[in-house]
Amino acid sequence: QISLWSLPPHEPQATMKGHTDPVTALALDGNFLFSGSDSGTVRLWDLHSRAPLSAFTLAAHAGPVCGLLLVPESGWLVSCGGTDHSIHVWDYGTGRKLHSWTHAETFRCLAYLRTTRTLVAGTDEHNLVSLRIRDVADAVRRSQEEAEEAVREAERAARKAAAVAATAADAEVGKGAGARAVAEAMA
Repeated sequence: QISLWSLPPHEPQATMKGHTDPVTALALDGNFLFSGSDSGTVRLWDLHSRAPLSAFTLAAHAGPVCGLLLVPESGWLVSCGGTDHSIHVWDYGTGRKLHSWTHAETFRCLAYLRTTRTLVAGTDEHNLVSLRIRDVADAVRRSQEEAEEAVREAERAARKAAAVAATAADAEVGKGAGARAVAEAMA
Protein backbone atom coordinates (compact mmCIF):
# COMPACT_ATOMS: atom_id res chain seq x y z
CA GLN A 1 0.00 0.00 0.00
CA ILE A 2 1.02 3.62 -0.50
CA SER A 3 0.25 6.21 2.17
CA LEU A 4 -0.12 9.90 1.27
CA TRP A 5 0.80 12.41 3.95
CA SER A 6 0.39 16.18 4.15
CA LEU A 7 3.52 18.27 4.66
CA PRO A 8 3.13 19.93 7.23
CA PRO A 9 1.36 19.06 9.57
CA HIS A 10 2.49 15.53 8.71
CA GLU A 11 -0.92 13.92 8.80
CA PRO A 12 -2.08 10.91 6.78
CA GLN A 13 -4.34 11.93 3.89
CA ALA A 14 -5.05 8.66 2.08
CA THR A 15 -3.98 5.06 1.64
CA MET A 16 -3.84 3.63 -1.87
CA LYS A 17 -4.06 -0.13 -2.10
CA GLY A 18 -3.22 -2.19 -5.13
CA HIS A 19 0.18 -3.84 -4.79
CA THR A 20 0.31 -7.17 -3.00
CA ASP A 21 4.07 -6.87 -2.33
CA PRO A 22 6.12 -4.05 -0.78
CA VAL A 23 6.45 -0.88 -2.88
CA THR A 24 10.10 -0.32 -3.77
CA ALA A 25 10.13 2.61 -6.24
CA LEU A 26 8.09 5.72 -7.09
CA ALA A 27 7.99 8.31 -9.88
CA LEU A 28 5.70 11.31 -10.43
CA ASP A 29 4.28 12.73 -13.64
CA GLY A 30 1.99 15.64 -12.81
CA ASN A 31 -1.09 14.15 -11.17
CA PHE A 32 0.00 10.58 -11.82
CA LEU A 33 2.13 8.41 -9.57
CA PHE A 34 3.97 5.32 -10.76
CA SER A 35 4.86 2.66 -8.21
CA GLY A 36 7.06 -0.39 -8.56
CA SER A 37 7.06 -3.33 -6.20
CA ASP A 38 8.93 -6.43 -5.09
CA SER A 39 6.67 -8.45 -7.40
CA GLY A 40 8.21 -6.76 -10.45
CA THR A 41 5.01 -4.91 -11.35
CA VAL A 42 4.57 -1.21 -12.05
CA ARG A 43 1.22 0.46 -11.37
CA LEU A 44 -0.15 3.87 -12.28
CA TRP A 45 -2.23 5.91 -9.83
CA ASP A 46 -4.43 8.97 -10.30
CA LEU A 47 -3.54 11.27 -7.41
CA HIS A 48 -6.85 13.18 -7.68
CA SER A 49 -9.03 10.12 -7.18
CA ARG A 50 -6.28 8.30 -5.25
CA ALA A 51 -7.11 5.16 -7.17
CA PRO A 52 -5.07 2.89 -9.40
CA LEU A 53 -5.74 3.09 -13.11
CA SER A 54 -6.77 -0.54 -13.45
CA ALA A 55 -5.98 -0.69 -17.16
CA PHE A 56 -2.34 0.09 -16.39
CA THR A 57 -0.27 -2.58 -14.70
CA LEU A 58 3.05 -3.56 -16.23
CA ALA A 59 4.67 -6.90 -15.54
CA ALA A 60 7.93 -5.03 -15.83
CA HIS A 61 10.55 -7.26 -14.23
CA ALA A 62 11.21 -10.81 -13.10
CA GLY A 63 12.30 -9.47 -9.71
CA PRO A 64 11.85 -6.34 -7.62
CA VAL A 65 11.61 -2.94 -9.30
CA CYS A 66 14.43 -0.90 -7.79
CA GLY A 67 14.05 2.33 -9.75
CA LEU A 68 11.52 4.32 -11.77
CA LEU A 69 11.86 7.62 -13.59
CA LEU A 70 10.24 9.61 -16.36
CA VAL A 71 12.22 11.03 -19.26
CA PRO A 72 11.02 14.66 -19.44
CA GLU A 73 11.55 15.17 -23.19
CA SER A 74 9.53 12.14 -24.26
CA GLY A 75 7.39 11.21 -21.26
CA TRP A 76 8.75 7.66 -21.37
CA LEU A 77 8.79 5.60 -18.21
CA VAL A 78 12.06 3.87 -17.34
CA SER A 79 12.05 0.93 -14.93
CA CYS A 80 15.04 -0.72 -13.36
CA GLY A 81 14.95 -4.31 -12.14
CA GLY A 82 17.65 -5.27 -9.73
CA THR A 83 17.90 -9.01 -9.72
CA ASP A 84 16.80 -9.48 -13.34
CA HIS A 85 19.69 -7.21 -14.42
CA SER A 86 17.49 -5.18 -16.78
CA ILE A 87 16.35 -1.66 -17.52
CA HIS A 88 13.28 -1.09 -19.70
CA VAL A 89 11.96 1.99 -21.47
CA TRP A 90 8.16 2.12 -21.80
CA ASP A 91 5.66 4.19 -23.71
CA TYR A 92 3.29 4.29 -20.78
CA GLY A 93 0.49 5.69 -22.90
CA THR A 94 0.33 2.37 -24.76
CA GLY A 95 2.07 0.09 -22.24
CA ARG A 96 4.51 -0.91 -25.00
CA LYS A 97 8.13 -1.70 -24.16
CA LEU A 98 10.31 0.42 -26.43
CA HIS A 99 13.77 -0.80 -25.46
CA SER A 100 15.63 -2.95 -22.94
CA TRP A 101 19.16 -3.17 -21.67
CA THR A 102 20.66 -5.99 -19.65
CA HIS A 103 23.90 -6.10 -17.70
CA ALA A 104 25.87 -8.75 -15.85
CA GLU A 105 25.69 -6.80 -12.58
CA THR A 106 22.67 -6.30 -10.33
CA PHE A 107 21.16 -2.83 -10.67
CA ARG A 108 20.27 -0.85 -7.53
CA CYS A 109 19.35 2.69 -8.62
CA LEU A 110 18.64 4.83 -11.65
CA ALA A 111 19.13 8.50 -12.62
CA TYR A 112 18.76 10.63 -15.75
CA LEU A 113 21.18 13.28 -16.98
CA ARG A 114 19.17 15.71 -19.12
CA THR A 115 22.20 17.51 -20.55
CA THR A 116 23.49 14.36 -22.25
CA ARG A 117 20.17 12.44 -22.47
CA THR A 118 21.81 9.55 -20.63
CA LEU A 119 20.51 7.07 -18.08
CA VAL A 120 22.91 6.14 -15.32
CA ALA A 121 22.36 3.01 -13.24
CA GLY A 122 24.25 2.05 -10.11
CA THR A 123 25.08 -1.58 -9.39
CA ASP A 124 25.68 -3.75 -6.33
CA GLU A 125 29.28 -4.07 -7.48
CA HIS A 126 29.86 -0.29 -6.98
CA ASN A 127 29.81 0.56 -10.68
CA LEU A 128 27.88 3.05 -12.78
CA VAL A 129 26.45 1.95 -16.10
CA SER A 130 25.74 4.65 -18.69
CA LEU A 131 22.94 4.10 -21.25
CA ARG A 132 22.07 6.52 -24.05
CA ILE A 133 18.34 7.29 -24.14
CA ARG A 134 18.79 9.11 -27.46
CA ASP A 135 19.51 5.70 -29.02
CA VAL A 136 15.99 4.69 -28.00
CA ALA A 137 14.57 7.86 -29.55
CA ASP A 138 16.41 7.10 -32.79
CA ALA A 139 15.16 3.49 -32.80
CA VAL A 140 11.56 4.59 -32.11
CA ARG A 141 11.77 7.15 -34.92
CA ARG A 142 13.13 4.50 -37.33
CA SER A 143 10.39 2.08 -36.27
CA GLN A 144 7.71 4.71 -36.89
CA GLU A 145 9.18 5.51 -40.31
CA GLU A 146 9.23 1.80 -41.19
CA ALA A 147 5.62 1.40 -40.08
CA GLU A 148 4.57 4.42 -42.16
CA GLU A 149 6.41 3.01 -45.18
CA ALA A 150 4.70 -0.38 -44.67
CA VAL A 151 1.31 1.38 -44.69
CA ARG A 152 2.22 3.26 -47.89
CA GLU A 153 3.39 -0.01 -49.48
CA ALA A 154 0.15 -1.75 -48.51
CA GLU A 155 -1.86 1.12 -50.00
CA ARG A 156 0.15 0.89 -53.26
CA ALA A 157 -0.42 -2.88 -53.40
CA ALA A 158 -4.16 -2.42 -52.80
CA ARG A 159 -4.39 0.17 -55.59
CA LYS A 160 -2.47 -2.14 -57.94
CA ALA A 161 -4.73 -5.11 -57.07
CA ALA A 162 -7.82 -2.97 -57.66
CA ALA A 163 -6.45 -1.87 -61.06
CA VAL A 164 -5.72 -5.49 -62.07
CA ALA A 165 -9.22 -6.54 -60.97
CA ALA A 166 -10.77 -3.67 -62.93
CA THR A 167 -8.78 -4.59 -66.06
CA ALA A 168 -9.86 -8.23 -65.74
CA ALA A 169 -13.49 -7.16 -65.31
CA ASP A 170 -13.25 -4.93 -68.38
CA ALA A 171 -11.80 -7.83 -70.39
CA GLU A 172 -14.67 -10.12 -69.32
CA VAL A 173 -17.21 -7.49 -70.28
CA GLY A 174 -15.47 -7.08 -73.63
CA LYS A 175 -15.60 -10.84 -74.31
CA GLY A 176 -19.30 -10.90 -73.56
CA ALA A 177 -19.94 -7.98 -75.90
CA GLY A 178 -17.93 -9.66 -78.70
CA ALA A 179 -19.78 -12.95 -78.28
CA ARG A 180 -23.12 -11.14 -78.41
CA ALA A 181 -22.07 -9.31 -81.58
CA VAL A 182 -21.10 -12.62 -83.26
CA ALA A 183 -24.37 -14.24 -82.18
CA GLU A 184 -26.36 -11.29 -83.50
CA ALA A 185 -24.48 -11.34 -86.79
CA MET A 186 -25.15 -15.04 -87.21
CA ALA A 187 -28.87 -14.69 -86.53
